[in-house]
Amino acid sequence: MKILVCEKEDVLLTALEFRMNKHKFQTLRAHNAVEALEILDTQSPDFMVTDANAGSMSGLDLIKTVHSKQPNLPIILISTMEDDDEILEAFQAGARDFITKPFNPVELVLRIRKIFQETEVG
Repeated sequence: MKILVCEKEDVLLTALEFRMNKHKFQTLRAHNAVEALEILDTQSPDFMVTDANAGSMSGLDLIKTVHSKQPNLPIILISTMEDDDEILEAFQAGARDFITKPFNPVELVLRIRKIFQETEVG
């Protein structure tokens, strides 16, 4: 499974890539929304994880753009947000799940597996 990870913090991006690769996921790295959209168009990821601050646009705007192009692509939003309205907006934009920083990368892997299994069953 190819997972597109859009994260501006290189240390976190590298840590997530390491954890994903350890669990046999192929990681496609993007440091901002522009890179993420290019990868989306050229490499057909099976899943996307994005930070709420995706550089040139917000993570919410990125989710909306991706969802309009590929409505079935599962997306998890990573953020420090704690506002219920922002969380609701992420789900309305097309996110399948939401994880708050700081988090354990293993938890993210488990959430990805759960969503992927639900997608296969559904």
